[in-house]
Amino acid sequence: MRGAIAPLSLLAAVGLSLPSSAQVVCTAPAPIGAGTVGSNGLSPAISTEGRPPREGDPQFAIHASFARPGAPMGLILSLGSAATSVLGVQVHIDLGSVIAVIPRTAASSGYASFDMPLPVHTGILGQSIFTQLFVADPGAAQGVAASPGLQLTICDTSPERNLRQVAGIDASCWNVGDSTCTDNQPALTSSASPDGSTFDVVGVRVEVERETTITRLAGVGALASEDYANLTLSLVVYGHEATFGLSGMSPDQAVHVQHGISLTNTAPPEFGGQSPLGVPNRYLELDVEDFSLSSPLSDFGAPYWIVVYRADTSDEFVWSHTTIDLGSDSRAADFLGSIAVPLDAFGHTPGTVAIDVFGRTDCADFEIGGGFTDFLVTAYETYWPQAHAAFSSLGIVGCAPIMFIEHPLDGSAPVIVSTMRDVYAGGGLNCGSEPFRPQCTNPALSLAATQTSPGEISAWMCTYQLGTTSPGFSVFLLSRRVCPWW
Repeated sequence: MRGAIAPLSLLAAVGLSLPSSAQVVCTAPAPIGAGTVGSNGLSPAISTEGRPPREGDPQFAIHASFARPGAPMGLILSLGSAATSVLGVQVHIDLGSVIAVIPRTAASSGYASFDMPLPVHTGILGQSIFTQLFVADPGAAQGVAASPGLQLTICDTSPERNLRQVAGIDASCWNVGDSTCTDNQPALTSSASPDGSTFDVVGVRVEVERETTITRLAGVGALASEDYANLTLSLVVYGHEATFGLSGMSPDQAVHVQHGISLTNTAPPEFGGQSPLGVPNRYLELDVEDFSLSSPLSDFGAPYWIVVYRADTSDEFVWSHTTIDLGSDSRAADFLGSIAVPLDAFGHTPGTVAIDVFGRTDCADFEIGGGFTDFLVTAYETYWPQAHAAFSSLGIVGCAPIMFIEHPLDGSAPVIVSTMRDVYAGGGLNCGSEPFRPQCTNPALSLAATQTSPGEISAWMCTYQLGTTSPGFSVFLLSRRVCPWW
């Protein structure tokens, strides 16, 4: 049940224009109020499946679930919110500021999708949109079931974060503008011979918790000759500290390599005080190509060591460092042997390499399924309470297990890649000990084949009654786009 429209492009047509020079950081779509219950004992739900409304996103969509199967529905978009009741139906949007009404029909699973590719450079950056779903449902009090409202704020296409700052490291002190942070601090040599046989370099440690695209590197450093117009650097990324120490500058064990990197500004500004080389420290921003670091196979961060060096020892190039000892960055040199050592080895002052690493995650922190903990919290706070409230209203005890299904990129049949047992226990029955029944898994796999696209990982809930020979199984699509953590 998908169709492409672009109602948010109407914002430009009605004359709205907002400043777009500053970065608008993406925030989680915010639910508003409560819904109006339908015939299945649940109010319909809408979400972006955690996907932020980024300006220019061609794949942005709003997804509906828990609607009456086969029911006609309408998604209304407005520029304002409200808190009122119309004939017993809770309304959370300003009906006088409506910019679009989008009709759909629910699938047999109670799901529908509203594709809304977002325009770019139309002045909508920072604009808030309020939306709510209304479903024709004879079982609802007034024949209409409604979702809670949802507030969306249009944010930057690709907001980036300083991964070092996220880890509590203001490596360059750029954010506080404190030149004493690196002033006359020991210079960290970062150079190698052209063939890599001799080297003395430092490795900058970063952690990623999910698939991350590195967009920028910048830091405080100095070149003895100050010929920054002709400065070229190399970048090597290692997946393990041991690999960094063992490999020298050989790219064989690296996960990513770039050569011929220049500065984005060949006349970089002075920053960070004086270098021990006898020249000013400068803020150096590197013109690197975007590259990806993979997410781990657990809910913990995966460490990487990023090395930026000059393949020429005739004109000394150094990075500065801060005086705060965080014990994370390392040094490797040919004379040290096949090891990586802390920065304070051989008389250096403990500290951190003055390099910031900027990147953006493909799955934002607030996205459903950004990690196991993220989805578990959503299940505890939203999915399971809704399901068991419906069971209670019907006077029964039931279970609502969750399945994660991958639709392979090659278009082959979907497969279940992970599951969550319902945590509910009550009425002498325990959902946690229930097996995953084929009456749940088989329909979910069949629906995933038709309602999801190759490459997507979706989340499905199955509801059924316990303690009866006719459980009445129902399958609901919770999310078409789950960020994998397995």
